[in-house]
Amino acid sequence: MSGRHLKKLRIAYGYSQAQVASELHIDRTKVSRWENDIVIPDEEEIEEIARLFSTTVDTVKVIINEKSTDVPLRESESVIAEKIDELHLTVSNELNSAIANQEKSIRQQGEQIEMQKESLKQFSEQLQGEQRLKEKYRRELKQSQDNYDRRFRNAVRCFIITIIVLTLILFMFMFFINWANPQAEYTVSVPAIEVKKDD
Repeated sequence: MSGRHLKKLRIAYGYSQAQVASELHIDRTKVSRWENDIVIPDEEEIEEIARLFSTTVDTVKVIINEKSTDVPLRESESVIAEKIDELHLTVSNELNSAIANQEKSIRQQGEQIEMQKESLKQFSEQLQGEQRLKEKYRRELKQSQDNYDRRFRNAVRCFIITIIVLTLILFMFMFFINWANPQAEYTVSVPAIEVKKDD
């Protein structure tokens, strides 16, 4: 039997002995006894191990029955090696967790930057829209002023032309009167006033 190969399989999948025990609903010491070649898993346990490591029952049996080329360890050395493996796995898991957290933080920062970019873009578009409105208002105001000036000038012209035309008409009327009746005599009748003298 080679519990060392079973241990390598466990480590390859990133499980600790406690995690394997929890998944298989057994005591942690049983996993340790498998890996130290003290006991052999039974058929039901082999099926559970195969399920946990996503492999076949035959593969697990081959791993268990394969002879180990490692030099057998004394019990104290086995405990030390086990502790080292557990420590290595713990550090590896913590490192992976820290990397995942860092990647998550970077993603969140990236999302915040994208949101800020979008906000700045919207603000810029809003400013451009306000600028366009100001330019439109200026054009409309200038056009209104030009229209007012044009109407005022037209009104002044019309007034002057009207005065000139009326003056010409009056002049022509007076000229016509004088031309049509050049020898006209005008008499003024004064009523007689009787004056009485007192004796």
